[in-house]
Amino acid sequence: MKALVLVRYGEIALKKGNRSRFEKILVKNIRARLVAFKDLHIHSSEGRILIDTSGDTREVLHEAAGVFGVVGTRLIYKVPTEWEEILSGALSILKDDPRTHSAKIFAIRAKRKYKGFPFTSEDIGRELGSQVIDTFPNWTVGLKNPEVCVRVDVHKDDTYISVEEVQGPGGLPVGTAGRLGFLLSGGIDSPVAGYLMQKRGAEIFPIYFHSFPYTGNQALNKVKDLARVLARNQFRMDMWIVHFTHIQETIHERCLPRYGVILNRRMMVRLAEKISLKENYAGLVTGDCLGQVASQTLGNMDAVGQATGMQIYRPILTYDKTEITKKARLIGTYDISIRPYEDCCTLFVDTHPTTNAGQDIIRTEEKKLDIEELIEDALKKTKIEKIK
Repeated sequence: MKALVLVRYGEIALKKGNRSRFEKILVKNIRARLVAFKDLHIHSSEGRILIDTSGDTREVLHEAAGVFGVVGTRLIYKVPTEWEEILSGALSILKDDPRTHSAKIFAIRAKRKYKGFPFTSEDIGRELGSQVIDTFPNWTVGLKNPEVCVRVDVHKDDTYISVEEVQGPGGLPVGTAGRLGFLLSGGIDSPVAGYLMQKRGAEIFPIYFHSFPYTGNQALNKVKDLARVLARNQFRMDMWIVHFTHIQETIHERCLPRYGVILNRRMMVRLAEKISLKENYAGLVTGDCLGQVASQTLGNMDAVGQATGMQIYRPILTYDKTEITKKARLIGTYDISIRPYEDCCTLFVDTHPTTNAGQDIIRTEEKKLDIEELIEDALKKTKIEKIK
C-alpha cells in the first residue's frame, strides 16, 4: 500500500471566489516548510492536498501539520476501490499501528463519495467494524471518544484509509492578509502577538530596537532566536535592527523622567512607521497588553498611537499574563524569552512612570528633542538581517 499525507484545511473552504488563491498560498507555504525533504510531490485538486514523499512520511505528517491554515494532517493509505482490498488494507494498517497493544475503544468513519460502490457508508462501517472486533476481540465500539479511529474515504478508482491524524493550528495561510511591521522585543509578550497575527494570514517583519552597549550581543541574539521561531511560519523574513542608543540617551538627558517610557515608545513607532512605509507594510504589530505595565494603560497607548498615522494591531490586548505565558510555551518562544538578557525597554525606566500621559505635556517634552534629526540618524545606522 502506498502511504501519503493528506492535508486538511477548514476556513479556506469558506472563501468562495478567493478559495483558489488561498489554497495556492497554502501549498506554497507547505513546500517552504518541507524544503528539507527530497522527492516531495504535492498535489492539490478537488479541495484535497496530498503529499507524496519517498522520505519519512510520519515526519512529513508532523511538519506539515504546523503550517497555518492546516486543520490537521492524516497518514493515509491508498488501495483500489474494491471491498476485499479495503478490508484487508484496513486490518493490515491496524495490525501495524503501535496503539493496538493498548487501545480498547475504536470507531469507523466511512464516506462513500463514489456512489457506484455497492456498499453505503453505513454498510462499510458495520462490516468493517465487525471484522475489526473479530481481529481484536478486546476492543469495543465508542463513537464519541475512540482511542483509534479508522477513516475510509471511497472514491471511484482509489480508496483512502487512515488511522493516524495530527491536529494543525488552523487559521489562514501566512501571506493572505498582507505584510506588517512587527515591533519585536526580547520579552514574552511580543513573540506571542506576532504568532497570532501570522495565524490570521499576515506576514510579519520584525523591527528590533537595539541600544548597544547597554544591551549587548546576547540580547540581540536572543531576539534573533525568537525571530527564527516565528520565521518557520512564513516564506521569508527580514529583521530590522534599529540603533536606538542615542535616542534613549537624549530623552533621558533632556526630558522629565516619568515621561521617558512614553517618549521612547513614540519614537519607536515613528521609526517603525518610516520603515513600514518604505517597505509597503500595511500596519504595525505590538505586544501591548492592557494594564500590564505603565506604558500599556488606555491613556498611554493612545498617546503612543498618536505618534503614527499607521494602524497599530495589538492581538494580545485582552490576554492576562497566564494566558500569554501558556501560549509562549506552546509556540516555543518562552524558554528563549526568559533568558536573562534585557532589551532597550528596560533601560532608564523611572521608578514612578506616568500612567496617563496627556498630549499637552507630551508635546512640551518633545519640543526638547530634534525628532527628525534623531530619526534620520537612527535609520542611517539601521541594519537588515535575513532570518532563516
